[in-house]
Amino acid sequence: MSSRRAVMILAYASIPGLAAIAEGTAQAQAARPAPLAGWEAFFREPAPFTLDSPAPEPGAGSFDPFALDLPPSTAQSGAGGLEVFFAVYAWLPMQTGDVTVRGVEGDVDLGFSDVIDLLDDLQGGFMGHLEIGWKPFTLIADLYYINLEDERNLPGGELEMQFIQDIVDVVGAYRVGEWKLTGDRALALDAFAGARWNYLYSELDPNALILTNRVSRDFDWFDAVFGARALLPLSDCFLLTVRGDLGGFGWGESSDFTWQAAGALTWHGDHWSLGLGYRALGIDYDRGSGSGKFEYDITLHGPFVGLGYRF
Repeated sequence: MSSRRAVMILAYASIPGLAAIAEGTAQAQAARPAPLAGWEAFFREPAPFTLDSPAPEPGAGSFDPFALDLPPSTAQSGAGGLEVFFAVYAWLPMQTGDVTVRGVEGDVDLGFSDVIDLLDDLQGGFMGHLEIGWKPFTLIADLYYINLEDERNLPGGELEMQFIQDIVDVVGAYRVGEWKLTGDRALALDAFAGARWNYLYSELDPNALILTNRVSRDFDWFDAVFGARALLPLSDCFLLTVRGDLGGFGWGESSDFTWQAAGALTWHGDHWSLGLGYRALGIDYDRGSGSGKFEYDITLHGPFVGLGYRF
């Protein structure tokens, strides 16, 4: 089913009678929500997450859309001091899973072509990563923001829809150790812990319909996350990074469970770096019960590309 036919589950569930007004259009139960592509069935993301980017030489810029890190060689070379790294990136996640809003469940199955189609609805977005480090510690902050808007012609008028998703990660990393390979190259291992903030916003603005009032819903929650990342220099210019984390655990109002895994290959120069990789993020969050239940059980996965600069 095309993502363009999906109708926001949350919107229909939030406005009594709207589903009947829109009879003949896509069924609310078949809505396809997602941070980048399933917003029309509002239920974030991915987050965060962190971007890795240690380089094999001190001062060299490197990028990993999951944990932009300081060069592993910085510690072994004895080059201390403050290190700052910033990158922008683009992640296009496919999505699978299901979403339940006010007791109404909808399956999500968005392929890469569906995600590309939804780029037509993109009104704004930003994905950025910042790292500030002083060996052996690194503070990592990551932002994923997307704003999608669309209009639908329904019996009796138009319906304007908006979906916003934010994922903000802030973690602290510690260099556990480095193991020399060849020359000045070393395999580095970092452990990290922190928090991930998830925010979802959905709005319906009926125009010339029986219901003329604007209706909006939003959800937000924090997840504690714990993970590790490995950094392997392949040459003087290429770096391979692998990262994973687990979190949520149903603590308080957090997700029942969330996980993330990513791998990236980075080319780096003295300051600039270019990274290509693949990232997967799973979120299982629920709130309420019965007719008031909201659940977001989605796995996002897809390629990413990023451009970074080390100051």
